[in-house]
Amino acid sequence: KINNTGFSIVELLAVIVILAVISLIATPIILGIVEDTKRDAYLRDCEMIEHAAELYITNELQGTVDTKEYVIPMSDLQGYINNITEEKLEENVIVTNKNGILSYHYTGRDNNPYSGIHGPSPPHRRNSG
Repeated sequence: KINNTGFSIVELLAVIVILAVISLIATPIILGIVEDTKRDAYLRDCEMIEHAAELYITNELQGTVDTKEYVIPMSDLQGYINNITEEKLEENVIVTNKNGILSYHYTGRDNNPYSGIHGPSPPHRRNSG
């Protein structure tokens, strides 16, 4: 007698079909997590840049902005941020003064490749008074 202890073709095909269904379900979930992570990292970078602009205003302008709008080129923030890419050097941080409340908006937020996932986030604000 021959001892057949292996799997039949039907059993192997059933396992392959089950694995395919699991991968079809899991792939979009995993890709969504990856995209959310990229978006969150990009927004954290934007917040870091806006906080660097706040430090710049505090150190270089003694915390005051006399005009309604003040533009800080990214090149001016090189002492506050490490490793600014060439792409980011083309951007600015716009500081808006509305009744003593300063708002910081990094223009790179407008170029966020991941903003379509959950929409853009608001600019960083602080009360200077």
